[in-house]
Amino acid sequence: EIPTPERVSTSIQALEDILHPRRCTGRGYKVPDLNHVLRARLELMIGFLRLYKAARHTGWGRCADMMAIAAGKGAWLSRMIRQWTVLFCKNHDDLPTAEYGKFNSSVLEDEDLSNDIHLHLQSLGKWIRAENLVHYVLTPEFQQRFKLKKGISLRTAQRWMKRMEYRWQAEPK
Repeated sequence: EIPTPERVSTSIQALEDILHPRRCTGRGYKVPDLNHVLRARLELMIGFLRLYKAARHTGWGRCADMMAIAAGKGAWLSRMIRQWTVLFCKNHDDLPTAEYGKFNSSVLEDEDLSNDIHLHLQSLGKWIRAENLVHYVLTPEFQQRFKLKKGISLRTAQRWMKRMEYRWQAEPK
C-alpha cells in the first residue's frame, strides 16, 4: 500500500504542478483554481511526501503523524493524509475533494412542495404571517405528502417566505 520511491518522486512533481502551474510563457506561475480546503490538503500531502522522502522512505506513519502535529491536529488527520496520499500516488487525478457545503440544499427546491406552500399561503388571503406557514407544515397531511418528520421553526418559515419573495411588515400601531 505504501508507494515506491519512484511513485513518491513522481507524485511530488505532480503535486507541485497542481499547486504551482507554470505560465504558458514558461516563466513564473499561475494562481491555481483550487478551493481553500483542497489547497490545504494538497499542501499537507506534498509536505508529507517530502518529509517521507527526506527520511529515506522509512517511517510512513511517523511522517504522517509529524505532519498532523505540525498542522495542529491529531490521529485523524494523520490517517487521512496517508489515505489521500496513497490514492493520489496510484492515480494523480484522484484529488482529496471536500464535501463541505454539498449537502446544504433546501427542502424548497422541491417544486411540488414549494407550489403547495404558495397555494396555501395564497388561500389565506392578503394578510399572512410566518406562523401560518409553521402551522401548515405541522399538519399531518402535509408531512405525509412530502415525507417530512418534523415541523419548521418560525425563523425557517421567515427564510422560506423571503426566498419565495413574500414581504411583510410590522403591524401599524
